[in-house]
Amino acid sequence: MDYILGLDLGETSLGWCIIETKDGNPYRFENFGVRIFSDGRESKSKEPLSVARRTARGMRRRRDRYVMRRDTLMQKLIEYGFMPADKKERKALEKLDPYELRTRALDERLTSYELGRALFHINQRRGFKSNLKTDKKDADSGAMKSAISETRAKIVQAKARTLGEYLYQVNKGKTSTQNFVPVRAKSVLIKGKASYPLYPDRAMYEEEVRLILKNQNIDPVIADDLFQTIFFQRPLKTPEPGFCSFEENERRTYCALPAYQQFRLLQQINQLTLLYDDGERPLMAEERSTLYHYAAEDFSRLDKRKRLLTWSAAKKILKPFGGNPKASFNLESEQRKGLDADSTSAWLSDETCFGKRWFSFEAQKQNEIVQLLINAQNEETLVKEIISEYGVNEEQAKKIVSAPLADGTASLSLKAINKINPFLRQGQKYHDAVESAGYTFSLKTKGILPEHYDAFINPETGDIYTELPYYGEALPKHVIGGTYAAADRGNPEVYYGKINNPTVHIALNQVRKLINELVNRYGHPDEIVVELARELKLGKKQKEELNKELVQNTKENERIARELERLNVKDSYDNRMKYKLWEDLSDNPLQRVCPFCSKPIGHADLFSDKFEIEHLLPFSRSYSDARTNKVISCRECNREKGNRSPWEAFHTDGVRWNEILARVENFSTKSDPKKSRAKKFREDAFEDLNDVLARMLTDTQYMAKIARQYLCFAAHPTKVRGIPGRLTAQLRHHWGLENLFPDDQKDRSDHRHHAVDAFVVACTGRGTLQRYATERRDYYVAKMPQEKAPHLPYPDFRLADVQAAFDNMAISYKPDHGNPQLAIKQGKTVAKLHEETYYGMAGEGDKKGTWKLIQRLPVSEFKTITDLDCIIDQSGTANPIRALLDGKEKSEHEGVIQKYFADRGTHKVRTYRERSKEVVVPFTDKNGKPYRYAIYGGNAYAEIYCPDRGKNAGKWQIEIIPNYCAHQKGFVPQWRHTDAHAKLIMRLHIDDMVAYEKDGKTVIARVKKMTGGTVYFRENKIAKEVADKLSWQGYPSKMQEYNLRKITVTIDGRVIDPKRPKADEHGSDN
Repeated sequence: MDYILGLDLGETSLGWCIIETKDGNPYRFENFGVRIFSDGRESKSKEPLSVARRTARGMRRRRDRYVMRRDTLMQKLIEYGFMPADKKERKALEKLDPYELRTRALDERLTSYELGRALFHINQRRGFKSNLKTDKKDADSGAMKSAISETRAKIVQAKARTLGEYLYQVNKGKTSTQNFVPVRAKSVLIKGKASYPLYPDRAMYEEEVRLILKNQNIDPVIADDLFQTIFFQRPLKTPEPGFCSFEENERRTYCALPAYQQFRLLQQINQLTLLYDDGERPLMAEERSTLYHYAAEDFSRLDKRKRLLTWSAAKKILKPFGGNPKASFNLESEQRKGLDADSTSAWLSDETCFGKRWFSFEAQKQNEIVQLLINAQNEETLVKEIISEYGVNEEQAKKIVSAPLADGTASLSLKAINKINPFLRQGQKYHDAVESAGYTFSLKTKGILPEHYDAFINPETGDIYTELPYYGEALPKHVIGGTYAAADRGNPEVYYGKINNPTVHIALNQVRKLINELVNRYGHPDEIVVELARELKLGKKQKEELNKELVQNTKENERIARELERLNVKDSYDNRMKYKLWEDLSDNPLQRVCPFCSKPIGHADLFSDKFEIEHLLPFSRSYSDARTNKVISCRECNREKGNRSPWEAFHTDGVRWNEILARVENFSTKSDPKKSRAKKFREDAFEDLNDVLARMLTDTQYMAKIARQYLCFAAHPTKVRGIPGRLTAQLRHHWGLENLFPDDQKDRSDHRHHAVDAFVVACTGRGTLQRYATERRDYYVAKMPQEKAPHLPYPDFRLADVQAAFDNMAISYKPDHGNPQLAIKQGKTVAKLHEETYYGMAGEGDKKGTWKLIQRLPVSEFKTITDLDCIIDQSGTANPIRALLDGKEKSEHEGVIQKYFADRGTHKVRTYRERSKEVVVPFTDKNGKPYRYAIYGGNAYAEIYCPDRGKNAGKWQIEIIPNYCAHQKGFVPQWRHTDAHAKLIMRLHIDDMVAYEKDGKTVIARVKKMTGGTVYFRENKIAKEVADKLSWQGYPSKMQEYNLRKITVTIDGRVIDPKRPKADEHGSDN
């Protein structure tokens, strides 16, 4: 069958449609369907799941390493006689002032236990250890290094020999409320800039320990053992780049290498043409050579800050060659300000670094120097090496080491670049230079690919595959990692590498599975059309508006970047957004307050953990990550608001709600002229979501670009095309496809709309696209006149044909499966095993079946008198505060509580929480003794079973298995222990598909969630709901009554139900 395949590819969905063709035109509807899958990200933060878990795991591991180092040091101190073996005696030593001991140790002999106390105290905080690789990416590193120098100067000025002696001198006789000099590095804002009153580095502590051990005449072997125990730190691992697109088994090179910088520059120069009013011309060889000279050798004409040879500078350089100042370059635009110079050479050839000597080094030597700078971790060692090897002075060496080198890796190896560069220097375009270097750029340009595919073909190499290969094998230049080790062939992600964006990674894997299934069922498509997340051809006015908006955004980001630099805050997307949202609170900086409680937000606190970015309409309900759906609010109000809209959270308190609305009136309208943000405070805020479904278009655009390249393995590259989403939406309306949905249902709440969009995509030929673009070219408002619309997708179109398939469609879900037992054998996990927070144990809770778990909370968490109930020390802490609160207004409570803690220098307080014993995870040491506790992190699956004896014989029962338990070696569920003869009916995971009989109909649903001995099922077509209002709460007895069973809905929409004799082509009966 000849057919067109239409695809609607989104972050979490894949709609598809097959339209049979006749003479290359749409002729008959065949089938359509939808596949739903996870985007691999946290629902609120939108961080990749792996990042969130890795961040939490990293924090736990740092804590674990500290505890392990502390315990190891304690054991050694006991072994060497510097600490008593008795715990109570060790506890008594805590009363000794460690700073006094550290000072006395420099001049007099301490007792063994006093020395142990001093060393153990130093181990508690070892100071900042500089790391070149991370410091260069950290905007705070400059402030830190400056603070370290200032701290050293203070020590010298005080005539102290060590950091410990300095802190003892300045704080002697003081309390925490009497100008106490902090002993920890903590930033404060002074005149808008981050500053550190004290910032010790690791070297200060190392110098002090060496001096103490020497003055105490400790045996050198013991001294070295103690020193290494205190200061041991694992070196950072350097991830290997991916593999080159042209050279087999060659790793990609770094973008900072001069060879790559010149490679990029030459490509840009060779693309340049000069544009005149009456025509254009390419650059002459001498002109190209001159531009290269000023961008890679003589940097006197560069924009020093941006390392660009600006277009205006380039025109002046070309003026002696007869250049017209009024001419422009073809690459010139508002977003592209000039040619990217060789920024590495520009920096390193400066007189403060190597100077002109840099150009006397061979190319290989230059690359070696840059690779040394990229891979080095210790600044002090590197500075010494640079001085020794190249004869520069210390000041020059430090400047070289601090070079702001370009981040990232190229798509090619150094070997390939060195082969291509000579041909680029001859003036060849990249495509020609690649082929001149002996590489095959693309077979599709040679016209040797068949018009119609009968197999999967790599358009670059001509290799033939029986099925669409894993994208990492098909598109190697887009992936990172990859071992290419024979032992990893069975795991394509490890062997070939993968795209680091989890959303794109998951989506492309689903594309592969769908294409292989459809080709196996229908043969290869003649044409593949993909809906793109970009605009259709824009009219002149729209282009001008779009460019104007881009320019404004660029200028705004540059302005904010300068502000962040002034504040010594890292210039990142998150910090820029936080600053934008801070400005959005009001045009008047004095009125920039938390909209929910009026707490002032100044520079000093904006980038602290006191204030957070809050979605006004929760992302999990609105799917809106738009700027106008965000505000800056204080952490406490964010927690209080929870998963509610502002109206839902606060309107019941009339006084407070009126105050909130008054603050909303102060919102700036510069970035929000339509006052969309203010509308989020209305009662009906969820009903007006025009900007709500703008869901991370960056991911979708990137995904569409990669998907098109990937799909060229399944059809000829000229037969794989994209159409814009706006066209899809308007044609869906004009063709009456919105009538497919029930009258009381909005199509976006029904997953089937993805299939309908795919139908439109498949029926939209190039002619339709051209006609549409022509008709609205002069329209500023993107709306097609009704009389110009193509009213039928194809001549014999009947909505009833589509309606029948639409009504019977079963949505296919990618199940949330995993094999925990296999994963633990590989040293991995398939899900988060427990929550991030660790707890101590206080014993049995007041409620039956609970534990009291201990947690140290920051004092900022305590706002009201009821917050004091969880404090462990009621008589010493909570009750004195209650006495102070007696007779105070509720609004004064927070201030009184915070002042009480501040006066005593208290930062954290021990509290307890009661939690069910069933959800508490104990962690044991090597002797089997519990030493900390955590809360289960989620459920792996539910097992439905049926006992064959006892009072529940023949009645279905349920046991929900937590992820933590499922990952225990040799795990056996409790019901197996209770009744070894009971029968397992089914095991249900999230997104498993089930069918059950209700009211004489077969209902197909998916597993939505499982909790408290209950599984929630949602009818498979429903895309979203409020809370669980549209879900069925499935108790075991009801599951049995409704004959609930697991089924399979294949990726191409076929239902495989054990109740039916064979697979149904179109889906369910409901």
